[in-house]
Amino acid sequence: MGSDYWASSAIQSLVRAGVVNGYPDGTFRPEQSVSRAEFAKMIVTALDLSFVLVEYPSFPDVPGNHWALTYVETALANDLMKGYPDGLFQPSGKITLAEILTVIVRAKDWALVEPPDPPPQLLVWEADGSVRPLTSSDWFYRTVGAAMAGGLLSFPEDSHLAAPGPGSDEHSIHFQEPASRAQTAFLLDRMMR
Repeated sequence: MGSDYWASSAIQSLVRAGVVNGYPDGTFRPEQSVSRAEFAKMIVTALDLSFVLVEYPSFPDVPGNHWALTYVETALANDLMKGYPDGLFQPSGKITLAEILTVIVRAKDWALVEPPDPPPQLLVWEADGSVRPLTSSDWFYRTVGAAMAGGLLSFPEDSHLAAPGPGSDEHSIHFQEPASRAQTAFLLDRMMR
């Protein structure tokens, strides 16, 4: 990853702050996805939160010997991250862009609002490769509005988070797909500014 890589500045800033690390082989792997446990560590570190220690873990899939237990419990206690309806946290599950936006909006305590009327028109990439407009039926609809109102998302500037849509001033976003390490670093760096 060279200095001309789109997220290089954000990655370097977070490395200096101790929020993210590279791998033992000296690489960062910016296009690799981020697990929910890894993101719990990143958000707790970025916000410099005091660790929450528990006697009994909140999630059966994050037991007392799990490397991320303290980060997960701290994120949970600060109402940043939650488990799923089945009672699991899914620490190895890949965190999505919509989930990252949700956590940052919670961290900033921004009010949930509707996204601005187009332009821009935001489109959601579906698993089958099709795109459709972002609508109020999407669970992350008002989170996207809050992220835009708070300056976390800005279009067309944030082209690295979105692909051009089929029409002018349309942006297609993989909200429900795993976020890359570069996208995660970019959003966390923007949150910390």
